[in-house]
Amino acid sequence: MNIQNNNKKSSFSYTSLEAVRSKLLDLSKINNLISFKFSKASSIRFIDCDLERVFSSLLKNEKLNLTAIPEPTEKELIDAGIPHDEERNFLEKVTAEQWAKHLKINTNYDLSGINLADDVKFNKKLQTLFFADELSALTKKFRQGNSSSVEESGIHVLYLVFGFIEWFDSKDSKDAYHAPLITVPVEFDKLGAKSTIMIKDDGSDFLNQTFKEKAEHDFGITLPNFDLDNDETLESYFEKLNTLFIENGLLKWKIKQNLCLTTRINFSKQVMYLDLDPSK
Repeated sequence: MNIQNNNKKSSFSYTSLEAVRSKLLDLSKINNLISFKFSKASSIRFIDCDLERVFSSLLKNEKLNLTAIPEPTEKELIDAGIPHDEERNFLEKVTAEQWAKHLKINTNYDLSGINLADDVKFNKKLQTLFFADELSALTKKFRQGNSSSVEESGIHVLYLVFGFIEWFDSKDSKDAYHAPLITVPVEFDKLGAKSTIMIKDDGSDFLNQTFKEKAEHDFGITLPNFDLDNDETLESYFEKLNTLFIENGLLKWKIKQNLCLTTRINFSKQVMYLDLDPSK
């Protein structure tokens, strides 16, 4: 009799726990873990970076340097043919992106195929598309935003995102959404024009478990875990996912190899979701 009652209690507890867990995750497109919105005010996308080397450096607790586009001198602007009057007042403002292109810097956010084997060229550098003053203002804003979040709610929101899943609601949909894939918590070591970041090791899961749940719930596919314990590379993991998408008929889905620093990610509910896993 007691055994039967205990079984009923266990069954009830398990079912109730699953019901609570299912309500924790927001699987709608309002959630940035499902549909990320790139905003200049809260995200910095990097160019000309070796994803694999950046990731490896972070795991080694090495500091990475956020690098600004060098600002042009007056002579350089004149030599570049930028229109100006007789008093050398320039008639148009040159953006960091325009000047980067003039300097022959690859300004594409797609980092697939970039392999900086040369240590001198890699130099633990995260190349931005900002001039120094704008980069300095942004990094200060990012750290302040993260500090405020930690102080007010205990939630860390500063992450470096490696890759985004470009996904669609249906085979016929033309609207692409982007979900962060591998997310690494980081913190600033230095601010200003020569900002540096490093990993903040908090034991969190790098894989976006919220979108993993979305993929299984809405599309019937199970994203494999990122097997960091067996030294799985980003490239091999990206290939594994692209193959999975094709095998399940999701032909428009793919991994966008972008690198982004952002304060738009909040994992508080995902952490609770994982903590309440009945199998644990």
